[in-house]
Amino acid sequence: MADYALHLWTDLCGGELLDSLAEKCRNAAAELNLAVNTHLWDGDWYARGITDSGIAFGTQRDEEGQIFLAPQVWAMLAGTCDDEQQSSLIAAVEQRLLTPHGVMNMAPSYTHLRRDIGNLSHTHPGLGENGSIDSNTAAHYAHCLYRAGEPERAYEILRAMIPGPDGDDYRQRGQLPIFMPSASFGAYNELPTRTGSSSHNYNTAAATGVYRTLLEGLLGLVVEQDGLSLQPQLPAHWPGAKVVRKFRGATLYINIERESGIAGTHISVDGNVLDEDGIIRNLQPGKRYQVEIVIGQAPLALMDDYSQEQPIRKTA
Repeated sequence: MADYALHLWTDLCGGELLDSLAEKCRNAAAELNLAVNTHLWDGDWYARGITDSGIAFGTQRDEEGQIFLAPQVWAMLAGTCDDEQQSSLIAAVEQRLLTPHGVMNMAPSYTHLRRDIGNLSHTHPGLGENGSIDSNTAAHYAHCLYRAGEPERAYEILRAMIPGPDGDDYRQRGQLPIFMPSASFGAYNELPTRTGSSSHNYNTAAATGVYRTLLEGLLGLVVEQDGLSLQPQLPAHWPGAKVVRKFRGATLYINIERESGIAGTHISVDGNVLDEDGIIRNLQPGKRYQVEIVIGQAPLALMDDYSQEQPIRKTA
C-alpha cells in the first residue's frame, strides 16, 4: 500500500519545485519494491506479512492462512511484481481463492488461534478477515485485472458480487440483487455449503472501488493529465454499452459497439476521428460531445465461453 501511495505522489509531483520530491518518492518506491520481493515473495504469490519474531505468514508452508488477496492486489497496483510474478499470483488466486460466489480474502481459513498473528485467526472461519468474500477487496482485485489486460477475469469478479442470475444462487446467498453486501460468508474449503451467504450489511467501502473499476476498467474512461483516455474492455458477450460522462465541465455521450470484420478500436468525437493514442483533449466546459467507439468482435472462443452470464466458478 505504501509503495502504491509513493507512485501516486510521484505522478502528482510536477514542475521544477517538486522534481526533488518526485525523485525521493521514486527512490523510496524502488527500495520498498526490492524489500518486498526479497522478503515476501513466496514463489507463486506474496506473503501477508512478517510477525514480531521475524516469521513470514501467508506462505505455502502454512497449513492455514496460506494466501491472502490483499497483498496480491497491492503488489499489482504498485508494480511490485513483474509479468511472470503477476501471471503466477493470478493463477494462485484462481486456484485457491475463487469460489462459486466470489473471491475470498484469504484461504484456508484459520480454525485455531495463532497467537503471533492475533485476532485474525480468532475470528470464526468465513467471517471478516478470516476468509470472507469481502466486496471491497474484490473490487480492488477486479481493478487490478483490468489494468493487467484481463477483462474476462475482471468481469467475472464483478459479476459475482451481485446475486443471481439463477435461482440456486439467490437461495444460497439469501439476498436479492438490490444492493452489494459488505461481505459474504467464505471458508469455501471448510464450509462450502455456507459459502456466499450474504452478511446483509450494506455499509460497505466497496462502492467507490466498484465505481472506479466499472468506469476506468470495464468502460475504459481513464483520466489523464491532458484529457480523457478511452480504453474500453467490455466482456466478450457484451455487444456494446452506453455511458454519459461528465468531465472537467464537459458532458460526453459515449456509445460503444462491437463490429465484426474490424481489428482494434476506432474512436470519433462529433464525427472527427480521434488521434491514435485515444485521448480526448481540449474539452470545453459546458459543451456536449458525441463519442462513438467501435471495437472489434471478440474471439469466437471467448464468445462461446461467455455467451451467457455465469456465476464465478472455482477452477481447482
